[in-house]
Amino acid sequence: MSPVAAIYYDGSTARAIPVELSVEGPNLHVRNRAADGELVTTVPRTNVAVTSRLAAIRRILRLPDGAQIHCDDNDAIDALLPEYAGGTIVDRLERHPAAVAASLLVGGLAIAWFFFFGLPQIAKSIAREIPPAAETLIGTQALEILDRTTLQPSELPPEVQDHLTATLSRFVAGTPDAGKYTLVFRKLPGNLPNAFAIPGGPIVVSDGLIDALPDDDAFLAVVAHEIGHQAHRHVLRHVLQGSAVIVAATLLTGDVSSATGVVLAVPTFLLSSRYSRDFEREADAYAFAALRERNITPEWFANALRSLEANSPVSMDPGSASTYISTHPASQERIDAALEAAGGFDPLELIVAKQMAESAGTGEAFDAARLVGCWTGRLAIEENRYSQWEVSFGAEGNVVARFLTLDDNDGLLAMSSDTGRWASSGDILTVRLLTRQAATGTSAIDDLQSYVMYGLTDQAMRYESLSTEIYYESQRIDCAELSLPGGA
Repeated sequence: MSPVAAIYYDGSTARAIPVELSVEGPNLHVRNRAADGELVTTVPRTNVAVTSRLAAIRRILRLPDGAQIHCDDNDAIDALLPEYAGGTIVDRLERHPAAVAASLLVGGLAIAWFFFFGLPQIAKSIAREIPPAAETLIGTQALEILDRTTLQPSELPPEVQDHLTATLSRFVAGTPDAGKYTLVFRKLPGNLPNAFAIPGGPIVVSDGLIDALPDDDAFLAVVAHEIGHQAHRHVLRHVLQGSAVIVAATLLTGDVSSATGVVLAVPTFLLSSRYSRDFEREADAYAFAALRERNITPEWFANALRSLEANSPVSMDPGSASTYISTHPASQERIDAALEAAGGFDPLELIVAKQMAESAGTGEAFDAARLVGCWTGRLAIEENRYSQWEVSFGAEGNVVARFLTLDDNDGLLAMSSDTGRWASSGDILTVRLLTRQAATGTSAIDDLQSYVMYGLTDQAMRYESLSTEIYYESQRIDCAELSLPGGA
């Protein structure tokens, strides 16, 4: 066969010599093309090492004295030295269309498996191995960044902060690492409601969150959920899953302290990202169990989600601070899970009525059966404006209400229709409104309102709101006179 063109390197210098390769019997001859075919060397073929064929990658022939011969013509090398012509399995597969397609499919599935299953498990393992001191450092630095960029000093009165701090201390007493869970009070721009767990133990709660929640138990339900994120190290796991470079470095070096590089990603995640559905389920389950252990109904969690959703802005400017609902969506699945976990407890409206009767009741106990039926009343709310209500209390605990805003001439200015449930205990009536229909559409709410009853007869009742201290009077009317949506 014709000589094969190649490049010869003697192994001592970087000089490239153009050569021709030929085979005679058991020997490989190398001749200098630039010197009229002068023989450079002769090597037994059995002493030549040839790299495997792989696509169009240059083949290298290694000689015993350290010299190398480089050749780009793979077919010529295979013909010259057929003992090396078999190629690797990879080379043969690469030239087979079906094998290429299969390898692409398998490779894609392997990458998908890694990112959806492998990487989360690796991140979980790394997060678990990060020393508590390193986790605390990450949290401290992340909070410092948030304080410089987004968070503002809280405007809550010191006595409110002290009360909530003591409430949390009682809640976590006796649990592992109880001492590390602390409240950090801050205000967000626009007084947005939010709460998030900082690695290491602190839980940031905004003034807007405290304003939006109706009760200490609703506050504890939210905080218990955030403690669940802490216990499962969800912040670190989520950030590590998005930081494959840090994960790879940790796996290669075995030094989990290098994962402290996630600190810059933590503040962004806390303000703008959502936890995965699995992380939310884990934190919810932790919260439900913690609430039940302390004889607090998990229904408070459903109440908190609905209340926060009702108090969250519909839309946010890109890059602005987020609300609690934007980072912890109040899905119906989560609310249903809370209601299921509340099995065995009294309905929330009855629990609140009993609590208020023990702590705030100063009126007259009444027979709840006398309340069943329809009532109406009217109250001046400002000059030339009046609020009128029409309410139907059902015997099974359902309530339907319509609220009208009228002018001096009974002209309609605004109207909403609510549905929900009611319960009573002693001198307390508690109404829990769950849906609201207004000009903007129907929305889910969870508005708990308690009233102390001062007098209830067959035709009239007198009562006062425990939250607003507004005094009301209502008169019984025939339900047929009402045009309420649904029915009680």
